Amino acid sequence: MDPITMNANNDKSTVLNVDSGVLRINYAGGENSEDAIVRANNPIPSQCEMFYFEVDIINNEKNGIIAIGFCEQSVELNKLPGCAIADDDIDDQLKEKWVKVLKHCNEDTIKDFMDKLNSMEINQKNMLECRAKVYFIIGSYKEALDDLNKLLKMEENSVFALRYRRETYFLLCEQKQSNADLKRLLKKDDKWALQVNEEINGDRR
Repeated sequence: MDPITMNANNDKSTVLNVDSGVLRINYAGGENSEDAIVRANNPIPSQCEMFYFEVDIINNEKNGIIAIGFCEQSVELNKLPGCAIADDDIDDQLKEKWVKVLKHCNEDTIKDFMDKLNSMEINQKNMLECRAKVYFIIGSYKEALDDLNKLLKMEENSVFALRYRRETYFLLCEQKQSNADLKRLLKKDDKWALQVNEEINGDRR
């Protein structure tokens, strides 16, 4: 699949501006926020069991609501789409979906993916970051830690590696190591770490 970008010409609301690199979106409507949509340039293949993407929200203003997700091929561009799920059944449904996805991640599939990743002409740092993300997503936490530790040897204050390692340790119930990485991020005034710390301890560091 090609890299995900935005359809700057035909697949966006009139109140949205998309930059020339079609990776950054700005709301250009009035003070009373209007519903607005922009769609990515690639549909998700029907055979795809898991689709992973990241979005960096730079500024959501004070009254804005940002929804990121999936829509059908035909959708109104000035109306916010979406679906709802009750909080009393989300855990079971989410668990069921993840179990289904992870069953497809057998050793042969993972090995094939990693072989393709290792053959790509990207630098070692980018390759380790990508591989660590994959291991983290599929629950191979030991392998994720190995790559994250390699990244931290290359760049001891890597925010990416510290964030993912903190979360990996947390999921492994390694609280001491998890807290140590969180403290390192707090010293850098990392926005993500500050939010996590506030959720855990309030404003206390």
